[in-house]
Amino acid sequence: MFKRAARSFLPDRDYLPVALPTEDVQVFQVLARTGGGDLSRYSMLDKILEVPPGTKRPHVDRDQAVVNTSGSADQTARLGLGLNVVSSIIQALGGDAGLNVRAENANGVRYSYSKVVSDRVDLASLDDWLGVADMRLGLRNAAGLLAAGQIFVVVGALRAKALEVELTHDGKVGIDLDVKAVRDIVGGAVTVSADSKRSSRLTFTGKTTLTVAAKAARLNLAPDGIWINERMRTKGKIRGGLSGREYAFLDGDEIRLG
Repeated sequence: MFKRAARSFLPDRDYLPVALPTEDVQVFQVLARTGGGDLSRYSMLDKILEVPPGTKRPHVDRDQAVVNTSGSADQTARLGLGLNVVSSIIQALGGDAGLNVRAENANGVRYSYSKVVSDRVDLASLDDWLGVADMRLGLRNAAGLLAAGQIFVVVGALRAKALEVELTHDGKVGIDLDVKAVRDIVGGAVTVSADSKRSSRLTFTGKTTLTVAAKAARLNLAPDGIWINERMRTKGKIRGGLSGREYAFLDGDEIRLG
């Protein structure tokens, strides 16, 4: 369900939707391939590689606007299922609680990400940076990293700043909610906005943004140099660390956190 909500505004096929939106996936994150094709979240790129002083950092286009999904990327689900999905996203945005409400005649929930922006690494400038980079000495778990054979780096991330939600009856008629009551439920860390005091369409905006899709490129380490492979990773799993604790799945056509 999270995947479908993100898929319509993906800029290209290299982006994979995150099954559950998170702050934990970001550009320049290094992923090492472990047994079974899993990818372990190892560290940040500048923590494992070093460059001569004064080297220009790779360029990142941050907070680039992505087509607004409002009205065109809505997903509709049965009330209980939809409210649980929406509640998970609201809590990830920083809410004290989810949208655990009941409204007369409501039997469905329509929701969509909005205020979506992208962080995209310029691969040419990344290649220039890698061209003078070397692995840091005394790197923790360096043997495991090198033995992994395949190392990837996140070079793109789509982040949603807000979620739009509407309770519906039979997927058509919007059901009004008391906006103040909803604000009291979710807490002050998430802003709840609407056109009026009672509204069927509510926008939840958090102080943080959530990554809803990402792309990962292979990082080639060789005795004669380091460079990026522009072919993106599309299969496997991403784990939280080489210890295997906390993990995310990069499985076919989506990223799953767990």
